[in-house]
Amino acid sequence: MKKEWSDEFLAYARTNGKTPEEQIKLDEQNWPGGIMAGFILWMGEALRIYKHKYPRMFIGDQIKDQEHKNAFLQQLANGNIVLH
Repeated sequence: MKKEWSDEFLAYARTNGKTPEEQIKLDEQNWPGGIMAGFILWMGEALRIYKHKYPRMFIGDQIKDQEHKNAFLQQLANGNIVLH
């Protein structure tokens, strides 16, 4: 059975130059006992920048357009946006 990955996780892995499978193995080494910690930290930072760049895409803390957010994450994964 082939595992399906979320668009967010695919962007995270690609940002690190990895396939999703490679990223999971690396995160298992880097975050024993909490392999999703790296992804959660990365996603939090990505969303902080997204909200700063596109405040009108939010209603409170809710994202209005998931496709727009995913396009932003793809730009991030392609190196067009840098996390700081």
